[in-house]
Amino acid sequence: MSQEQEDPIRYGDLFEVSGELASKPVAPHDAELMETAEKTAFGETQLGGTATVMRAAANLNVRDGLLDREINDDPTKVSVAQGVSITQTDVPGRRIFSESVDGQVVGQYVQSMPTQEAAVGIVQNPNTIGEALEATVQSAGAKPVDQGDAAAIQAAEARATGCTSKVTC
Repeated sequence: MSQEQEDPIRYGDLFEVSGELASKPVAPHDAELMETAEKTAFGETQLGGTATVMRAAANLNVRDGLLDREINDDPTKVSVAQGVSITQTDVPGRRIFSESVDGQVVGQYVQSMPTQEAAVGIVQNPNTIGEALEATVQSAGAKPVDQGDAAAIQAAEARATGCTSKVTC
């Protein structure tokens, strides 16, 4: 028998974010915004990607009755102030897509760019810690590792350990 949560799943439970965003519960409207952004950027929602994670958390929050009725009726009460966005950065041989919520990076996808050969395709949220580290090295170049890199590594760790909460692991 599963034990119901007492608190809603918050952005800080899922992603390496800080400030007010970390304490905000993930709501259905926010997941819808990310799904729309992914469909616009990639043509479809990314399987196992940021929107999928947000949708699962929002569904659990709703199922367990952890969002205030007022929030459920008025999505602007909990939705992120700056919304969601997906930006694209081109570096030699790669295109990096960064997904942000309220201005903070929560996911990255790396796409090989065609040189003289065909593009390899999108590598989304690496499945292993090694793949996440490799993607970080490839996307970092001469720049320091940022929140998006850390989020990709954290997501791989969560999949590897089965632990989704930074607090209890």
